[in-house]
Parts: sequence; C-alpha cells; structure tokens
Amino acid sequence: MSPLLACVAPQLPVPGWRENLHVAADIAVIAAVLVGVVALGLQWADRRSRRAAVDVRLRTGALQAYRQLKGPLDSKSPGPPGMQALAHLSSLLASVGPAMDQALRALAADAPEASRPLERSVSGAYAWYWHARSLHERSERTETTGREALDELARCLALLKDAAGAELLP
Repeated sequence: MSPLLACVAPQLPVPGWRENLHVAADIAVIAAVLVGVVALGLQWADRRSRRAAVDVRLRTGALQAYRQLKGPLDSKSPGPPGMQALAHLSSLLASVGPAMDQALRALAADAPEASRPLERSVSGAYAWYWHARSLHERSERTETTGREALDELARCLALLKDAAGAELLP
C-alpha cells in the first residue's frame, strides 16, 4: 500500500471482522429457520385442533341424522300388495325428508375439513341419500326402484352409524 493511500484510508487494526460478520449471518439464518419451524408447528397445531372440532361436530350431526332415519326406516308402512316398498319409501321421505335434507347438507359442507375416514363416511351417506331420493322422485316409480331406494337408505344409515362412531351409539 502506498504511503499516501495509507494516510487517507488507514487499515483498521480489527482482526477477524469478516469472520465476525459471517458468524452474525449464520446466527441470523439459524434464528430465521427456528422462527419458521415454530410458525409451522403452531400452524399444524391450529389445523389439528380445527380438524378435531369439525370431527366432533360431524360425529354429533351424524348421530342425530342416524337417529332421525333409523326409526322410520326400521318401521314398516302398510301398503297395497306389491307396492309396500314404494309406500314405505314415500312415508319415510315425507316424515324425515326436509329435516334429513338439511342435516345431510350441513354434514357434507363440513366434511372436507374432517379427518379422511369421517369425510368418506359422511360424503358416502350424502351420496346414498340423494341417490335414493332421486330414485323416489323419478316419474316411473316401481316396486323395484322403491326397494332399491330403501336399500340405498339402509347404506346411508350404515355410513351415518360409522360416522357417528360406536362409542356414541348404544
């Protein structure tokens, strides 16, 4: 270094200042990673608690829907010979139809945020119910379609029972 340059910009006698800068940068990176891990952990815990709350809400809703459908589905409606399944289906949907529609729509709306098995049970119950309902609303109603719709309502009932869980049912 020239003597003139040494007068204008003297070298500072700070040994290792570059190493200290690298250590500070390393500490900042480690701190940022730790903050990121903590944020992800909090987000995971929040998601898990929300999923648990949705699961509880779906289980109680499935239990209510199960109880609503079980009684009318198990009872037999009198009807003319050869039309008993259609008469039973008509009386069942007349008695529980609107309430069941609303209950299953609410369950299906919450299903995507639930645990996977519960989501599958609720979505399946919803699908079976609406398929049975569409069979009933067809213009050509036969005893065969009536029996088929009752079988689909029985599948819906089984899935609602599965969604409610054995611990909630007697």
